[in-house]
Amino acid sequence: MNKIVITLLFIFSTLVSSEHIMATASKTGMYFAMSKQCTNNLTLINTKGSLENIKLLKDTTVSVALAQKDALKLMLNLDVIENLDKNSFNFKNSNLKFHYFDLDKMKEFIHLLIRKKDISKLKLDRLDGYKISHGHLGSGSYITANNIKDILWGSHNFKLRSVEHNSMIDALYLLDDGSIDIAVSVQRKRDSFIKNPNSVVKKLLDKMTLIQIDTTVGDFYGYDVIYYDWMDEEKVALSVNPVIIYNSEKLTKSEFESMVNVECFGESR
Repeated sequence: MNKIVITLLFIFSTLVSSEHIMATASKTGMYFAMSKQCTNNLTLINTKGSLENIKLLKDTTVSVALAQKDALKLMLNLDVIENLDKNSFNFKNSNLKFHYFDLDKMKEFIHLLIRKKDISKLKLDRLDGYKISHGHLGSGSYITANNIKDILWGSHNFKLRSVEHNSMIDALYLLDDGSIDIAVSVQRKRDSFIKNPNSVVKKLLDKMTLIQIDTTVGDFYGYDVIYYDWMDEEKVALSVNPVIIYNSEKLTKSEFESMVNVECFGESR
């Protein structure tokens, strides 16, 4: 191999190794879209979501990542991370420090969907035997369902069912035929709960309502009013913020701030 080729390979490998990578989520999702607008000098990669992003941080594959804030709590419960405080944490058996910032402008809402005919007999402190769907493994809905089970329903023996949800339409059918009792969905508040519902989906929605939880739950959840046209009245729903996390061994705070505009995330475009 001649000297020119060796030199070019060295330069290429140096550029690649010095490149900082950010884990987002699906290419069609909000996390990826906002990251394109609000970052520079970062290579964005698509992932399955919060849990994969945290794993990539742990493996030091990426320098920066987005995650649902309550994913940090789940990782704490699973003994994956430790020393979790308001702005930082480290992984178990590692001294690497990871800092994070709340993205409160990207607040998401926790929808606990139930059949209207069942809401009157619902007892949140008596959920024995309930079948609760929370979407696919690692999704925001999966993370939240497991957290609120621990916080609100820790003493109950109900079944958490992992159901692949490409959309909430799957959950509507499962609710309607009694396969599940409650569906958990984490998403931003919009004018419509399901985008462009057809007549069948609208009829299904008319049979549903949201479970109201009107108190702060733990350190990771707030609450706010939510309403959709298929609901009889406004409901108070839990909310959770995404966070943006960076590896302080790979990036100084000033370097991170030069690459990421935290205030930009969630602003209308």
